[in-house]
Amino acid sequence: MNLQEVSKALASTTRLRLLVLIAHGERSAIATYEEYRKKYNDKKHRESIYRELEKLTKAEILRKHYNAEKKELVYRLNADRLNIDLINGTIFTE
Repeated sequence: MNLQEVSKALASTTRLRLLVLIAHGERSAIATYEEYRKKYNDKKHRESIYRELEKLTKAEILRKHYNAEKKELVYRLNADRLNIDLINGTIFTE
């Protein structure tokens, strides 16, 4: 994980809210979008939510995989915890 990418990814209220939703279990982009709009009463477009999920994936905070049972692409946390070593500029996951 790159400290700068992770920092940028976590510097968004929308992305932090998405992490809260996905922390409760893996979700598709559409399910995440629907829950986000319902829970936060925010009128973001589906494409915006998808782009935010992809930023979190690029920063390796989320990972996506194909759920064959549900026949859809789903996102889930890459780790339950991120530990940042500011002195060395590294991130450890648990």
